[in-house]
Amino acid sequence: LIHKAREFAEAGKLADAAGILRAVLAAAPANINALKLAAAVASSVGEKRAMEDFLRRWSEADPANPEAARQYGHAAGHAGHFEEAVASYKRAVTLNPNLAELRVDLAVALVAAKDDAAAEASFRHALERDPKNARALKRLAALQARLDRPAEALATHDRLMQVEESSANHWHTRGNLLQQVARMDEAEAAYRRAIALEGGHRFAHDALARLLWRKGEKDFLAALDAALARDRGDHMLARVKGDILLQA
Repeated sequence: LIHKAREFAEAGKLADAAGILRAVLAAAPANINALKLAAAVASSVGEKRAMEDFLRRWSEADPANPEAARQYGHAAGHAGHFEEAVASYKRAVTLNPNLAELRVDLAVALVAAKDDAAAEASFRHALERDPKNARALKRLAALQARLDRPAEALATHDRLMQVEESSANHWHTRGNLLQQVARMDEAEAAYRRAIALEGGHRFAHDALARLLWRKGEKDFLAALDAALARDRGDHMLARVKGDILLQA
């Protein structure tokens, strides 16, 4: 029956697949294969609550499987059930303590649960196991910045830029952090690098114009004017220009 349900699901006959799976699970509520497939079918039709419930039941029926715990953690976190997500990720970490990604998952859930100290510890544990884990570096830098520790955030972000391909977003973030540690000339260079990589990066244009204005540069609006010349309909940049002119 599960094989038939999978065939229906692959053919896009999701209602038929769901019907078979309901029958299977009525007879065998802890059938792992049925629970996994039922979660996938529920996800495909947008039934997020049902998907979360099937993944919870899978993790309970397969308690030694870290992937089952991880998948339920994902679903619980997306549903805003952060305590359940944290508990499930902790179980996954216990089952597979050397997988850095599980510790990053746990750290992200801990941030959402507003346990910043435990989140930072989990990010660091992940980086001990995988020093080049880009997701851990990016999230840890964001956490450090939010906790008003810009020098640490900048150091973490520099490590990120050594392991990920340079992007406009990276340089824009670096510019923001450099401003927070009063390295204004380097911040300006970072924003200009972001714009060089992505000419339409509105946030870099905004940040550069505001920085030049603070530095007393006469051409502080040049960055915004250049961006607006590319897109006259960019209302955000037009509003930023208006704000700066009102304060100038």
